[in-house]
Amino acid sequence: MEIVEIIDYDINIIISMGKIEIGTIVLVTLLAFSLYHMDAGVDGQSKSLFQTWKSTYGKTYKGVEEETYRFNVWRKNLEYVEEHNQKFMTGQETF
Repeated sequence: MEIVEIIDYDINIIISMGKIEIGTIVLVTLLAFSLYHMDAGVDGQSKSLFQTWKSTYGKTYKGVEEETYRFNVWRKNLEYVEEHNQKFMTGQETF
């Protein structure tokens, strides 16, 4: 192997490694972002409403896992209330 070929080979390895490292960083970042939101169906408005609710009632949680659990409970309750209110507006509920 000539020196030029060795240098070219080394440069290609370094470039490939850089692509792998950057790809890995991007993948880990996306994974972390996804885990934070925990649900692809969660929109920004729900998160914003939850943050407002927590602030209003002084709620704090020990970590991401508990916060995610509490958010999911809050969101299910919100969906229940919204569904009930919709039924009330159409005369399907009387209270």
